[in-house]
Amino acid sequence: MSNQVRIDKEIVRLAQKRVGKTGTPLAPELARIVVEETVVASDLESGLILESNAYSEDDSLVQALAVNDVVVNGAHVDVRVLGSDGRVSVARALVGTSYLANGSLVVRLDDGDGGEIVSHISETQWSEASGDDDSVSLPADTSAGFSLGSALRSLRSAPEHESVRLPDGGELTRFVAARKEIAGQRQRELVEVLFARQDARAKLADALSIWSAGTLQRILSSASLWNARVERLVDKLAPKFALIKRAEIKDVVMRVGEEHGGQPEAPQFKRAVVVGLARAEMVKRLQGADVARALAVVDKVLAGRSVATAVGDFVKNKVALDIARTIKDGRRGVEGFMAATADEIGMAFQQMALQPAYATHSHDEQAGVDSINEALELLEAGDVAERIAQIEQEI
Repeated sequence: MSNQVRIDKEIVRLAQKRVGKTGTPLAPELARIVVEETVVASDLESGLILESNAYSEDDSLVQALAVNDVVVNGAHVDVRVLGSDGRVSVARALVGTSYLANGSLVVRLDDGDGGEIVSHISETQWSEASGDDDSVSLPADTSAGFSLGSALRSLRSAPEHESVRLPDGGELTRFVAARKEIAGQRQRELVEVLFARQDARAKLADALSIWSAGTLQRILSSASLWNARVERLVDKLAPKFALIKRAEIKDVVMRVGEEHGGQPEAPQFKRAVVVGLARAEMVKRLQGADVARALAVVDKVLAGRSVATAVGDFVKNKVALDIARTIKDGRRGVEGFMAATADEIGMAFQQMALQPAYATHSHDEQAGVDSINEALELLEAGDVAERIAQIEQEI
């Protein structure tokens, strides 16, 4: 029987997907696949049949105990990866349980695209192994005398699980998060219960949903993905909002994410971001002005109204609005709102061929200037709204 097998790239990708879910290393998953492929490819005369219902099919057992077995002819056999130091290790809680009744097959992986079964470690060898509180390890004999056929044909079904006290949720939580607090004998009893009882595994899954490394990895992965999305979006927005600091833009994006979810591509998310930044920009542009009215103009323009119509809803003095528009059209490269100067008003009078006495339909000169400045503020808000509508399409 040949022990050397190659693993198809698609199978490797499926293995990567699974370990991404469980938060466990890829190597054990690949080692188990090597054993499965070896058994499936064995001669019919060998009488070896790969079966389902391995403990390694249960994600909660994989996360909690790093189980990694296959079932051959009805017997469970563990699979371990040969380390670079020639040693293999297993969770201490598994030693002395029925899980290791058939020992472990040892696989040497070849650069992630295949491997070879090179040794077998017996139950007795595991019981004599040394290690720390969490695991035990020992060197694997990889001499040429190893016979995979003999090792597999000697497998035997595990004995019946002993009847022991069922754990509650609190005990399983400690088993996951603080295993050292549980005596070794009770750890082995819990392992047997978990293998024997589906209801116990359901409780284990609940504990793992809060405390497992896989859960932490998924949280960190999601956080990392979200942070990357935020940074990309801020990179796009920063050049378009020169008056707002990058940190302030990031704060707006993060706040919108909390309210609308982490999908910057969604139209609702985009609109909320640009409106939030519009408000921040209005505050900086129209210092001391009526920002609330300016934002009302922004809302109208974003809803589809023209700038002239939106501003006209608030500025009743139409002549003042015309003067303000003439002044604004004459400004080039002006950042931020600036009140109309006497020269600008005079120039607008000339361009519109108006007499100053009737320019704003007011006999109060200051009231006329105030109307012009009010219109300028709102026209500035309208321009920002038009630019924001364009930005919304670009991000």
